[in-house]
Amino acid sequence: MPALPPTSSPPYKRCPSCQQIYRASSNFCVRDRTQLLSDERILAGKYILLSPIGAGRMSDVFLAEQPHLGRRVAIKLLHHDPEVMRRFDSEVLAVGRIKHDHVVTIHDSGWTDEGRPYLAMEYLEGQDLAAALRQHGPIPSERALVLWLQAVQAVAAAHRSQVIHRDLKPANLLLTIRDGDDGPEEILKVIDFSIAKVTDTRDEQRPTHPGALLGTMPYMAPEQLARGEALPASDVYSLGVVLVEMMTGTVPPAKPADRGQVSVALLRMVNQSTASLELSPQRPLSGQLLELVNAMLSPFPESRPEDAGALLRRVKGLPEVKGWARSPSLPRALSVPRETPTPTPLGAHPRTAPPRPGESAADSSQPSLTEQVLADVGSDLAVAPALPPAPQ
Repeated sequence: MPALPPTSSPPYKRCPSCQQIYRASSNFCVRDRTQLLSDERILAGKYILLSPIGAGRMSDVFLAEQPHLGRRVAIKLLHHDPEVMRRFDSEVLAVGRIKHDHVVTIHDSGWTDEGRPYLAMEYLEGQDLAAALRQHGPIPSERALVLWLQAVQAVAAAHRSQVIHRDLKPANLLLTIRDGDDGPEEILKVIDFSIAKVTDTRDEQRPTHPGALLGTMPYMAPEQLARGEALPASDVYSLGVVLVEMMTGTVPPAKPADRGQVSVALLRMVNQSTASLELSPQRPLSGQLLELVNAMLSPFPESRPEDAGALLRRVKGLPEVKGWARSPSLPRALSVPRETPTPTPLGAHPRTAPPRPGESAADSSQPSLTEQVLADVGSDLAVAPALPPAPQ
């Protein structure tokens, strides 16, 4: 994890009473005349960095507080690098265009006093899908479809805004909990648009060189691997890989463990039938869904749904999804009832519910989708521990 960086010299000051931030030249709070304290954790005169969250090749991420709005945010602080700077502008433009409940929100962007670009994003407690799959294994098919559908809706919104994500994978899909109308509910959010491509011809930003290979190989479409070409149908391919991995725990097609990511991706390029898959679902999947998986994983872009909007329309027609229909939109993730059922480990596939008092095993019906999904949510969704209080 990165250490908290010194953010200004001389540092900003803050009021220890109300936490408001002031320039270094100020000495007393204008509200209550409390003497101000120098604080090197203050970034851009707006945010107090509290603790590191993670680090990557292009940026460090910190939990921060925005005192004048009384909210916590995630600060993505980018490294000094020309390519990173170009991608920063692209990410701000891309996410700024997309307005959707299942896309991470950027509250603010700018530059620190030291010349480092930053993004202030909504802070989401939870874990990414990659971590959930490593920890728990495959997800029961109904719950997988509920969550995956949210990713499809988010990417469809991106494509309507002329944005291609180019790096859809479980590590960029975050599972979190929000307050729903009927209580807490599990949702998925698409994150990290740092290598997104904006296809609007009015956009003059070109964050990468033509033909550059960008993405994560096991999830990249053949045209991305062969030519560095990213299309909306390339995101559709990645969504197909993600769905199969959610249901099986394996990136298709399954290959020996000693083969590297490059081998898996290149072998998939020459496979004409990439979706001859055994999904092993909790209950049999429809032929329509399996046909759709085949189409998404086609090596030929023209054989896939042309974008996530077209994919969403096909998903709405699936037997697995028709029963969820709510006007005017598809269903949200299921909300947690007042009495949470006995937890069932994520990845387990119970076929029958335990008998109720006075009922025989033969009379006990299969657990409902709500019971199974919410049992998983209650016991196995890893949510970050409570955060420390704001600094005093």
